[in-house]
Amino acid sequence: MPDQLRQPFVVEEAADTVLAEIQQRVRHNGAPVVVGISGIDCSGKTTLARALRSAVRDSFTMEAVAVDDFIIPSGHRRRNGVAHIDYFENTFDHAAFASKVKDRVGSGDVDVVVGEGVFLFRREFIGLWDLKVWIEMDSRESVARGAVRDAEYFGSAGVARSEYEHRFVPAHHHHTERDDPMKQADIVFIVDE
Repeated sequence: MPDQLRQPFVVEEAADTVLAEIQQRVRHNGAPVVVGISGIDCSGKTTLARALRSAVRDSFTMEAVAVDDFIIPSGHRRRNGVAHIDYFENTFDHAAFASKVKDRVGSGDVDVVVGEGVFLFRREFIGLWDLKVWIEMDSRESVARGAVRDAEYFGSAGVARSEYEHRFVPAHHHHTERDDPMKQADIVFIVDE
């Protein structure tokens, strides 16, 4: 892997940086460039994917695939009794997500396929990505953002904060210890709040 690019996370600048990397990686054989955007909950992954869509509009066709669209209904999840491990292992159907990304790559009708979401750089799926983008943010900021963003979903900001503190952030720490996703990334954007 070439030297890792690190820079502050400013959405439009980040999209331009990723676009420049995509342009360098465009394959002459017609296969799409597959970009993974990952990081802790509420770090700006979806926001970056949307900005990237705008940035590539004039140069390439792009499709985004979000891991959030592959949430396993809670009644069908396996449980092991450890909330953060359950979130990491059993909340998302990562195999179906990876299959969808591969299907889009094989479709022949897009130049860029962007996968975005948490835990994308799990060791089982690291080979899926041509370009890996990690958004690094302090877990305290994830908790603060999540308490606001997900208050309605969880019924209150206090419950949302508790979910982030006891499930989402520990799952992120589990992922970083298990898979070292930031080290795997080609580009790291640093959120400085």
